[in-house]
Amino acid sequence: MVFLGVFALQIAIPAAKLRSGSQSRFGWQMFARLGSDPWFGVRYADGSVDTVQVGDYLARVRSDIDLPALLPPHLCRQFDEAVTVLVRWRGVEGRATDYPCP
Repeated sequence: MVFLGVFALQIAIPAAKLRSGSQSRFGWQMFARLGSDPWFGVRYADGSVDTVQVGDYLARVRSDIDLPALLPPHLCRQFDEAVTVLVRWRGVEGRATDYPCP
C-alpha cells in the first residue's frame, strides 16, 4: 500500500507542475527540451567576434536555466576586452539580444 502511495505521488506532483504552465522545480519541464539552444558570441572593440562554446562553461545544458539572462554577465567577466555579448537562436529569424559589458 505504501508503494502505491509513493508511486502516485511521483506521478501526481510532476503532473500538477506541468499544468502550471511555467517551468518549475520537480516538474517534467526541467527534463524536456523545447526549441533551439541559443548561440553566444563575444564582440570586441575592433568588431571581431569569438564564438563561445556553452559546453566550456556548463556541464549540461538544461531547459530550466535561463542561459540568455545568466551567461552574458559571466562572459563579460571572463573576456577582459569584451564590449558586447551576442545571443542568437539558431533557426529563428529576428530573435537576437546584445548585452553590453560594463
